[in-house]
Amino acid sequence: MEAQTLTLPNALSGLRLLLVPGIGWLIARGGHDGVAVALLALAGTTDWLDGFLARRWNQVSRLGTLLDPLADRLAILVFIIALSVRDIVPFAAVLAVVVRDVALALTLPSLRARGVWALPVTFTGKCATFGLLTSFPVVFLGRSLVPSLGPATDVLLWCSIGLYWWAGIGYLRQVAALRRKARA
Repeated sequence: MEAQTLTLPNALSGLRLLLVPGIGWLIARGGHDGVAVALLALAGTTDWLDGFLARRWNQVSRLGTLLDPLADRLAILVFIIALSVRDIVPFAAVLAVVVRDVALALTLPSLRARGVWALPVTFTGKCATFGLLTSFPVVFLGRSLVPSLGPATDVLLWCSIGLYWWAGIGYLRQVAALRRKARA
């Protein structure tokens, strides 16, 4: 892993972190839905692009391995709460996402005690994050512009949340394996 920190991939993760509060405010407040959706799409694109460029240009850094997942978790949390504030997604969806993330956050002290700062990102985890970050603008547009698409967007949202949970279970298994290895 490179020691570089001032890289384009890290700047993209930083940009995503900076965009999150504004996007959340635009979604929750309403009135500028087109701008909110465009910024949601931009945030989702930076999530894909930062990882692609880091690997392609051999610019994977410790900062990036911490910053990218932090930006993802914050974006997912803020966006789903904002969508719930607007009654676009049910509170149960917010609860499902928060419970999964809290469960994983509770493992951090145990990981840190073993010198692990971040679990390796899995393909399922990448797909789950992509699914949620993609489903948010689709659900947002579907509910706002074409209310009859509501049931279809609900299926997309709940499938994405299911995959998010499946990835979370995979990460919990990684933590359990680390604990078993430490005891052995």
